[in-house]
Amino acid sequence: MKRILIVDDDPEICKLVEFALQQAGFAVLIAEDGQKGLAMAREHQPDVAILDVMMPSMHGYELCRRLRADPRTAEAGIIILTARSQPIDEQAAMKAGADLFVAKPAVLSELVERVQALLYEAERKAAASPPRPESRPATKPEPIAKSGGRLVACLGPVPGTGVTTLAINLALAFAAWQRNAIPLVDLGGAPGSVLESLGIVSEGQQRGLSSSEGELSWETLAPQLVAYHAGLHILPSPTTERVPPAVTHKAVSLLCKRFPLVIADAGHSLNARSTPVLLSANLILLVTNPEAHVMQALSGTLAALQEQGYPARRILAVVNNLEPKTRASLEELRSEITRPILSVIPYEPAIKYTQHTQRPLLAMNPRSPASRAIGQLTMQLARGLHLEKAAG
Repeated sequence: MKRILIVDDDPEICKLVEFALQQAGFAVLIAEDGQKGLAMAREHQPDVAILDVMMPSMHGYELCRRLRADPRTAEAGIIILTARSQPIDEQAAMKAGADLFVAKPAVLSELVERVQALLYEAERKAAASPPRPESRPATKPEPIAKSGGRLVACLGPVPGTGVTTLAINLALAFAAWQRNAIPLVDLGGAPGSVLESLGIVSEGQQRGLSSSEGELSWETLAPQLVAYHAGLHILPSPTTERVPPAVTHKAVSLLCKRFPLVIADAGHSLNARSTPVLLSANLILLVTNPEAHVMQALSGTLAALQEQGYPARRILAVVNNLEPKTRASLEELRSEITRPILSVIPYEPAIKYTQHTQRPLLAMNPRSPASRAIGQLTMQLARGLHLEKAAG
């Protein structure tokens, strides 16, 4: 019997959905908040999870990200069931890793049909794609940077903290300082987000990585890198889910053997593709801002990383001010963020123009306060990672 997990703090909703699912022949589990839902999912490994968004202890998007990041629950079907019905809410659900978005009040018969459709699709994919022997569990990645280059990953707790912008400008700053090529790996959930930010449309983005880890070598990987000016080389996110996460992990490992530093843009999601790379990074920069909902999500992201076994000492915060007036002082932020704050990027009015012109801030205005802060962050990281300028 297929197991369906309902996570919702409204008991009436839970009773109605539970009754409809039981009538359709499913076993139903219920949790009234995100933390209990996460524990129940890990214990019982449901086939489908139906998640509310606004819940105590952990909101539904964060729960969705954690389910996708855990090998025990990564393959479950996930439906976001919420009273929030704007297009931006559906986009946030999809970015968090949900399969379907359903607005309340839902027609119960239609909700049951969607659950059945998810299960049918999962069975079809399983029959067409047997497990690959080369795939590795996300919790036990091979170390990437034991020797050779360093790996620095940028990660945000929610969409809109400026992770991609920081990753691009940080890679450009390192390329200029080191006088060396710097690869930027796009691990975000949306294919081509780094390329789109830079206004690049390339054949490499369309082709993507090989779907077989055994075929991947430097000779096959190098043509996939998209060259940008000033020494930046971009490895786009795969455009198909048929590319196993192990292939991306191996690609980053190959880059670390060829370059002194690799920057990874992990977006805002701990998923099956990004998690193995994050756990192998020398350093994770958590990009946050003073907004209350971001700070709440930040705690969940920190907890998820530590649950996966990543050392807390290698997680540092970067505060990226996206508004002219912050709602919290630096002292208040330090009391809320449990990790050291490595850098504070000041508000940059010109950042909206960089989005229109698709030119990085460092290229458009290298002397702005935000550009200088990124330059100082580059020097801090260079010292901490014992990086040196290229000879000559």
